[in-house]
Amino acid sequence: ASNKPVYAKGTLSRTNSNAVSIYITTLKVGQLTLSEDIVRKVESEVLRFVNNLLSSTNGFTIEELRVEEGTLFYKGTLPAELNGTKLKP
Repeated sequence: ASNKPVYAKGTLSRTNSNAVSIYITTLKVGQLTLSEDIVRKVESEVLRFVNNLLSSTNGFTIEELRVEEGTLFYKGTLPAELNGTKLKP
């Protein structure tokens, strides 16, 4: 995927104040549409990463989360600062 745009289509919804669910219906790297097996693996890893990031220990809370007409609406608490760890390949 180096230097290629990544496009995902699916659903994102709030499951509680510190977690979301993600369902990817289509995933493309450039013009290449990825297989269902790869989509499920990416979906699982993205979900794990996002929900770890949204933990209350990081200072996040989600009161409301929705996508309307391609725009993400988020209402909640964001941390003043966030430090991540390098992802392992």
